[in-house]
Amino acid sequence: MAENKKSFMLYVDLIHTVKKLDKSKVGELFIHILEYVNDLNPVTNDLIIEIAFEPIKQQLKRDLRKYEDTCKKNKEIAEKRWNKVPNDTKSTTGTITIPKVPNDTKSTDNDNDNDNDNDNDNDNDNDIYLNIENFQKFRNSEFENLDQVLKNKLKSFGITKPIIRNTNNANRQYVDVVEILVYIFNSIDWSYTTMKNLDLNEERFRAFMRDFIKTYVSDSSLNYDESKFQGHFVNWVKKKI
Repeated sequence: MAENKKSFMLYVDLIHTVKKLDKSKVGELFIHILEYVNDLNPVTNDLIIEIAFEPIKQQLKRDLRKYEDTCKKNKEIAEKRWNKVPNDTKSTTGTITIPKVPNDTKSTDNDNDNDNDNDNDNDNDNDIYLNIENFQKFRNSEFENLDQVLKNKLKSFGITKPIIRNTNNANRQYVDVVEILVYIFNSIDWSYTTMKNLDLNEERFRAFMRDFIKTYVSDSSLNYDESKFQGHFVNWVKKKI
């Protein structure tokens, strides 16, 4: 956990994984999660707990990086807005700057216009999924922080860096092929449910998934998000069997 961060988020769809565990395993998993977020570096020899925890760990890492990025941006915005020194203001030591606190009751129209422009710019910059430069930078950082196991899986499909695609979606203008595939790799509960629903053994499921991923990676017109990827995969497999 980041310094001074006293909470973390669990997502509601975790229930689908938890309900498949024995009650004793649920307790172990929860304790494992709490030890992880408290930086106790838990280790388990239980394969079930390890498999169930892996996608949770990856999501916690992603959330932590987003939290740290937000804190950094907020700090930069605060420093930019408040640490403005008048030209005629001088420090007694010559090294310490004195912040100028804006007086809202005496602000000019130009000041208000500038603040509004800055606020609008910051809002746009903070929405990484609608700004190609911010999204590319964010995804580059995410890729560098991936576990080596995931990087090796991606490399087997010829992927060594983020692949950005335009979705033409009002809420999410861009997607990264890497982001989608990592999500799919970690969707263990969905994988087992799909195998059961399609009456596939693990070997056939993996073979179908490999072929579908190869098509998805090679065809730049395919810009599915996570849920659409899963839906298209299921429909594609149904046509194959």
